[in-house]
Amino acid sequence: QAVDSSSGRGWLENGYGKFANDTHGDVLQPGKIGVNLDVRLQDTLWLRNTFAINSNPYAEFSVIESYLNYRPVPRSALRWRLKFGAFYAPLSLENTGPVWSSEYGSTTSVINSWIGEDVRTIGTELTVDWIGRYRGSASDYSLFLGVFGFNDPAGAILSRRGWAEHDRQTSLFGYLPAPENAGGAPDRIYPFREVDDEPGLYAGGNWKFRGRYQFHFMHYDNRADARASRDGSSAWHTRFDQVAASAEMPFDISLLGQYMTGDTTLDNRQAGVRIDACYSAGYVLLSKRFDQHRLSVRYEEFEVENEGNVPNLLVENGDGWMLSYTYRPDPDWWFNVEALRINSRGTGRDGSPARFDETDYQVLFAVRRYLR
Repeated sequence: QAVDSSSGRGWLENGYGKFANDTHGDVLQPGKIGVNLDVRLQDTLWLRNTFAINSNPYAEFSVIESYLNYRPVPRSALRWRLKFGAFYAPLSLENTGPVWSSEYGSTTSVINSWIGEDVRTIGTELTVDWIGRYRGSASDYSLFLGVFGFNDPAGAILSRRGWAEHDRQTSLFGYLPAPENAGGAPDRIYPFREVDDEPGLYAGGNWKFRGRYQFHFMHYDNRADARASRDGSSAWHTRFDQVAASAEMPFDISLLGQYMTGDTTLDNRQAGVRIDACYSAGYVLLSKRFDQHRLSVRYEEFEVENEGNVPNLLVENGDGWMLSYTYRPDPDWWFNVEALRINSRGTGRDGSPARFDETDYQVLFAVRRYLR
């Protein structure tokens, strides 16, 4: 890929830049190598492993997912499936490609960028599907329930840094660089750690109509004890609700939307620190396909509001645009050029009460090669 960014110190360098790239990064980059490795154990049971090697700002090998997927042979319109291991919850209608990539552009929305950074199911998920065609219906329904651990620090990065926009996924054994601040908080956040030995839960459902229209909802609660800490990691009690919808309309036009709202709390009584953060974000994406070409535009808004007994906590709100063109001459090649603009406004950045109002721009050209 080739990238030109006006962003200041990027979040990968412990800064507040909204992009993974900044003005100090290389223009030409190897990008990322992603691998989906599926091992068929039985006709109804297989093991999926997802790996990534990132090049920016340093080479890093990441284990993204590793789980067993059991799907028994269906005998009626009602069927069920079970996952066990480490995987993404069914949160995104945007990131549906290999290695959780998007067909609409190289950089995903702030919602799905955060999910890739900070939220992973390490546990089990049960899904029950009702397939309408077996009963002459145009609708399909799904309900799912997840039980997980090892995600107690989720939410800390939103309180510390705010939202960001990129395509980077945190390794199951990796960390998130956190901005330096005057409070002396650690500059690394390990999102996939168990701190309080209590399980988290999520539940939701999905409705599809004629395979062209989809509506999704979900509630997530990591049920973390906000007072707990272990091995240098603090638990953040993080909850959110989200809805998402998509429509495949005539003339090869696609419309997607997603909205999330939630809160996260830290109550470290030993250090005398309490933080309550509320956050929300949403986007609308419109895409038109012309044979081998696709033109997409996305608009999004986001905000974070911190309250607590720590001075000058981050408060931000902002919006962003993406304009993306992709060309896919065959299934094995994917070319993309996109332009991004993101504006953020607020107070409390760098532990200072000063207001900020910053607009970052990025132009990126990327080539993907799929090997099957």
